[in-house]
Amino acid sequence: MSARPTTRYAKSGDVNIAYQVVGDGPFDLVFVPAAISHVDLIWDDPERAGFFSRLASFSRLIVLDKRGTGASDPAPVGDLETRIDELKDIENRISGKGGEQAAKLKSLVVMYETMKPKDAARIFDKLDQLVLVDVASVMNPRKLSEVLAQMNADSAQRLTVELAKRNAGMDRGLPSTDLQKIEAKPGT
Repeated sequence: MSARPTTRYAKSGDVNIAYQVVGDGPFDLVFVPAAISHVDLIWDDPERAGFFSRLASFSRLIVLDKRGTGASDPAPVGDLETRIDELKDIENRISGKGGEQAAKLKSLVVMYETMKPKDAARIFDKLDQLVLVDVASVMNPRKLSEVLAQMNADSAQRLTVELAKRNAGMDRGLPSTDLQKIEAKPGT
């Protein structure tokens, strides 16, 4: 590669995303670095420049700096949640599963909401925790409370803790000991 490509900017909301286009192959190949990058500086490293030149030899290579990195505008403080949501949206669009999964989840929710709470509770006690949390998180709260009341106490506690974590924006993988244990009052 003899000349450094021109850095261009695309608007994403209020943020400018830096990118470069190299090559004129028959298809677009978008390269988004996994960590910190700077599109203007990648050409200073002969190894990286060679790598990108090889990619551009058979494609129209688009190299970009993610929001908040390199030549792109800085990400506002506290914008991590927005970035995570954007990545989830992109993942869903790429996989084509976003709408399909939502529809399947909704049909499960409707099915459990129309069941007798005792019958739904028997299933909930045995259901995989991740699936259970997804279903319970979108159920009508009144119907969910009726099912929780019929569930095994340990299963109901685990579900309640996971729902609380999700509502607090915490990771699903945290141990339940991070939240206060739910105990029944004597005589209830």
